[in-house]
Amino acid sequence: MPRYLINITHLCNNRCVMCNFDIPHSRYNLTYEQVIERIKEEAAPDVDEICLTGGEPAIRQDIRDIIHWVDKHYPKAKIGLATNARVFYYERYFRMFLPYRKKLMISTELHADNEALHDSITTVDGSFRQAYRGICNLHDNGFRIKLNIVVHKMNYSHIPKLAEFIVREFSGVRKLIMYPIDIYGNAVKNAERVLVKNSKIVKKMEQALRILLDGGIDASIIHTPLCMVSGKYRPYVLAGTTDPGRISFDTKCLACIKKGFCPGMWGSYYERYGGEELTPFREKE
Repeated sequence: MPRYLINITHLCNNRCVMCNFDIPHSRYNLTYEQVIERIKEEAAPDVDEICLTGGEPAIRQDIRDIIHWVDKHYPKAKIGLATNARVFYYERYFRMFLPYRKKLMISTELHADNEALHDSITTVDGSFRQAYRGICNLHDNGFRIKLNIVVHKMNYSHIPKLAEFIVREFSGVRKLIMYPIDIYGNAVKNAERVLVKNSKIVKKMEQALRILLDGGIDASIIHTPLCMVSGKYRPYVLAGTTDPGRISFDTKCLACIKKGFCPGMWGSYYERYGGEELTPFREKE
């Protein structure tokens, strides 16, 4: 069975300029009882993974209780936790999760390899220092980690340096994905700061991909059309795990012989820029 994803809060200790949500203004925050009821009603008994996302779910006072409940009632399922990792900076806090480290899959992110750029993206001073230390604590104590790199105008030229930083600092990371932003929430409000065409960022993603693969990290690119990526990197372009209704293809893609293997692009991106960057495949390569 596929994974079950539940957004349990929009509350967050970052205010990222490209966030899909209108943070800090959105006050969406399910109660503990609502979280449990939603999981019981919607998650299949044999689901492979239950992923808790936000916002920043790890700042909830009851997050350990929620994880404990999921572990008890879905003993065969992995538990995903999407987090910016800042709270794991505090040793006493991350040690509360040690009993669940074999079940937890931590999905986290870094926006840059340096404090100045990272904190300008989160708009919270000290967030890089806490996120870095938090990921170190998780990494060094055997938690399974998947890293995400959200690529946009502010950081795309720095992505190769970030890849080098990750290879150097987090060699035990299980998986890494890179992808362009989905243009909703804060990304709309900060359009001039964060929007950039895919054709401009893809070469930097390829450079970062090469560094990560050479460093032994299982890395891939998602939400980027195959025809925009160089041939040798296309095997590492994968479909995302999001709702297919949020993905778009141009009419010219109908005749592309690789359409069945292509992840397409964010629908929000297509609404703004259309398909002018696309070149459909007409014959086998």
